[in-house]
Amino acid sequence: MHPRLSFPGAPLHLLVRMVFRSTPASQETPRSSAKPPRIRGSLLLVASLALVLAWLFRDSFDATMALFANDGPLGAVTSRTNAFPDAWTGIWSDLNWLGFDSGTPPTSLTYLVLTVLGPRGYINFGPAVASIFLGLGAYAFGRTAGFRAGPAAVMATGAALNSGFFSYACWGLSTLPTCIGSIFFAMAALRWEKAPMWLRCTLSGAALGHALMEGFDNGAILSLYVAAFAVALAWFRPGTPVKRLSRGFLVTAGIAATSAIVAVNILLTLIQFNITGAAGMGQDKESKAARWGFATQWSLPPSETLRAIIPGMYGYRMDSPDGRQYWGKVGMDPALDAYWSSPTRNPESRPPALLRYSGSGLYTGVPVVLFAMFGVYQGFRRKSSVVSAEDRRWIWFWTGSALLSLLLAWGRFAPFYQFIFALPYFSTIRNPIKFLHPLNISLVVLCGYGLQAWWSTWSEKPQVREPGLAESLAAAWNSKAEPERHWTRIMLAACGAALLAWLLYSSAPGGHALLRHLAEAGFDPKEASAIARVSRSEVGLFVLVLWASSLLLALGVGRWFAGSRAYLAVVAVGGLVALDLARANTPWIIHYKWRERYATNPLFDMLRQAPHEGRVTGQLPFGLSGAAGNALGTLGRVFGGEWNQHQFRFYDIQSLEVVQLSRPPADYDAWQTAVRPHPVRAWELSNTRFLLGLAGLAEPLNDSLDKQQRRFRQHTAFNLSQDADGVILVETNATGPFALIEFTGALPRAMLYDRWQKDVPDDQALTMLGSTNFNPHAEVLVADAIPAPSVDTTSQPAGTVRYQNYAPKHFTLETDARTPCVLLVNDHYSPNWKVRVDGREEPLLRANYLVRGVYLQPGKHVVAFSFEPPLGSMLCSAGSLILALGITVVVGVRNRTAQTPKLPDAR
Repeated sequence: MHPRLSFPGAPLHLLVRMVFRSTPASQETPRSSAKPPRIRGSLLLVASLALVLAWLFRDSFDATMALFANDGPLGAVTSRTNAFPDAWTGIWSDLNWLGFDSGTPPTSLTYLVLTVLGPRGYINFGPAVASIFLGLGAYAFGRTAGFRAGPAAVMATGAALNSGFFSYACWGLSTLPTCIGSIFFAMAALRWEKAPMWLRCTLSGAALGHALMEGFDNGAILSLYVAAFAVALAWFRPGTPVKRLSRGFLVTAGIAATSAIVAVNILLTLIQFNITGAAGMGQDKESKAARWGFATQWSLPPSETLRAIIPGMYGYRMDSPDGRQYWGKVGMDPALDAYWSSPTRNPESRPPALLRYSGSGLYTGVPVVLFAMFGVYQGFRRKSSVVSAEDRRWIWFWTGSALLSLLLAWGRFAPFYQFIFALPYFSTIRNPIKFLHPLNISLVVLCGYGLQAWWSTWSEKPQVREPGLAESLAAAWNSKAEPERHWTRIMLAACGAALLAWLLYSSAPGGHALLRHLAEAGFDPKEASAIARVSRSEVGLFVLVLWASSLLLALGVGRWFAGSRAYLAVVAVGGLVALDLARANTPWIIHYKWRERYATNPLFDMLRQAPHEGRVTGQLPFGLSGAAGNALGTLGRVFGGEWNQHQFRFYDIQSLEVVQLSRPPADYDAWQTAVRPHPVRAWELSNTRFLLGLAGLAEPLNDSLDKQQRRFRQHTAFNLSQDADGVILVETNATGPFALIEFTGALPRAMLYDRWQKDVPDDQALTMLGSTNFNPHAEVLVADAIPAPSVDTTSQPAGTVRYQNYAPKHFTLETDARTPCVLLVNDHYSPNWKVRVDGREEPLLRANYLVRGVYLQPGKHVVAFSFEPPLGSMLCSAGSLILALGITVVVGVRNRTAQTPKLPDAR
């Protein structure tokens, strides 16, 4: 049972009246303790959001619970690879494949929160911190755009709790709402009228640079919108067209330069690992055409645009219970497009491809969209509009931004995305659905303009007499003002149409059609019935919230909120927005008992004793039929969906399979192509000592893959079971049915060679590594120029090597070499690794195409390997961001001091 949450101190309505009172600040009685309204509004906004988020994440306060995160789960955050503060000087990911160079982390809010809160604190509270940051960014933008505190706070609430951002945070990507918040801050800086233009450009660029560090390609997409905003801001100012355009491009150039300095660390990482160093990222026509399906897999079907106003019409997460599972087409493999477009499709002939996969929401909020539409309605009325000419231009800008973003988010399901895909390097960005982020930003901003028009025209102004509810509704319906009367009737028509649509959707013909579609989509009758019931109820809730939102808007137009009731407008609309979005966000929040899920077992205990001495694989190169095939499939799902993503990372157990790699490095792709068709050779070269399979499978592996040397043997048999909470349990025994199989032919992780070939070209090395004529236990291929070996052939070992210690970024080996030799370390090569022999730095060799080596003289040596990526770009990012924050504080304090009214001397 969780304690009830309440506001301490003054009642809520008094706090709201104090902050959002309509009396201009210049007319208030000065007080020595008074704070500027903007700071006071920010504090109340943070407090309000904190209370809402504390209720949403109430289970996070339980020490036994952890928030589910698909991307960056607790196991990954807890691993030694990502241990902070050591990770600030570079991250070497050693848990998958042969390891990956992840460079240095961005100096961003997300990594600061991770450092301060620790792994579990970050998992549980990172989304809430990111949402509050987003709310503050939206509030700052609203205030600099000229909104009063009330509309700005409601708009900020809609942004902070927007399901399109919130669901990503709960999916493990708190970086997205932090990126969006930085975008709002960047635009707010441009509209900070009291600062000189050079300062505005600098601060906007710093915020945009932070957005790039947090959002990667999302930040890159949104930076284009910030550039368009900067040009529009200059265009809307007085002057000749040439002068306005020139000013806009100069401002944009200044922002771009500053953001590049702030984000230099992450920009270099993006270029190195996601473009120039990634496989298949060429910019020629053929490469782009080959990437089309991969790049557009996560596109939004146009019909699912309804999810912006009906959160659960198509379900929520893939694993949501009780009929809430997602059943749309987001994430569908493009190979299925032709199947679903055929009117005579047969489920038995459906291609074996991914049918759907979604872990994020799209819900913007019915009140938010309604007030956005109200703002659009007012902005496109040249006569009798209640918004200023400048605000009308901005409404046009954000309406165009929303429409463009929606058309691009449809991706391959519409003809528009192909044009932007053809632009240079746009084809390297995956998933058109990312354009839903600027769509949601645009709708939130339009909501702010609608709220501001509604508030300033009908609520903020004093009223001689306060009308009743019925009188206010009648006044809105029969208003002499054409815009008010028309809008009221448009809302009533929309409410009636929504009610009719719900009745039709819930009727027998509509229900039967939905059930048929769900059956065709792979759901059994019981699941389909539950999904249909939830979908109909979600549409019904939409109708209810639409009527409530329309009622509030109509009451405002009828002047019920005018005068002394003005503060109630903020409470009512802000409360409805928060309640509506909080309800829609609940399914994205899933907690679990982390101690039980990450509990160890005899199998994990054995594998984590010395994980650097042998990798594990859960993928066998063949399938089985019948009961054996089903059992092997079960084990594969447990390994791929649970162990490799969660427990193996938590216990630092190294595996050959990669958890996530949307853009594989070029050398990874080449190695896979050359070696993985020969599984025994792949396991040899990669130091893969253990295979997860079925009991009794060792001998069939010897018979089919290793007839001559027969190096597979059963190590430990075990059984799998599942408790009431779904936790996978492991019990070791002598009979199976599963087994850990040891491959004794794997190369040691570290080994001395007295025979080698030097100056071996990459294509030749790949060919030799995949050839059965090459013995990797006797000879090593070196890409560099080193002395020739001193022996031609020998049956004696070149010497001995032993690990003194091991950590992902630092390890030390003791060697005793009989002759001049090459020390091979079967970990991925990167020039950021440094090697020191007896304290003296030596050249790092690239051996066997992509692993590390060092040339040693005879005798005993202490060989230390250390991962030392250059820190210049990271320090540049951190320094410039700190400088920008310092300038913001100094200028803000000076402005506040200049605005603070001086009291007369009371002496």
